[in-house]
Amino acid sequence: MRVIIRRAIIVGCLLALAAPSRALADTGCDSVRGVFLTTPRRNITLDGGETAVRLRVRVANTVVRRTAALRCATVASLVEAPVLFDYDRDFVATQSLTLVVTPVDIAYIKEDGRIIAITQTPAGANAVYPPAGAFRYVLEVPAGFFEKHAIREGQGRAFVE
Repeated sequence: MRVIIRRAIIVGCLLALAAPSRALADTGCDSVRGVFLTTPRRNITLDGGETAVRLRVRVANTVVRRTAALRCATVASLVEAPVLFDYDRDFVATQSLTLVVTPVDIAYIKEDGRIIAITQTPAGANAVYPPAGAFRYVLEVPAGFFEKHAIREGQGRAFVE
């Protein structure tokens, strides 16, 4: 009986080691990494009233670039260049975060620059977030960014250059 239990424990440990962990699971980034790395960049200024912050962002303005940004963004890449999803005009939709692999803050921004909603989400949230109305841009930055810079929904503005 002890031999069977030992073998079961050994087999279980080997299976656990062989199974890919959530952190190492394929997000699909490999197939679109080149697109992510060559995504065009622009400047955006966020004004919270008391402070203004200028960022150099990756602009995900096509379906392929948006998919690449969702699949490939990491804490390091978001610190280096946050992602601005540009949908060309204000519209009503939800933002799927099923592919987000790192904790992020997300701002929904109208075409006129008003920040209408800010959402915080953990890694792998596997959720869909509806904003409070139509938006043109979605800005994805490292978690805690908006709090650190005192930028609040309904008060903040974004100026895309």
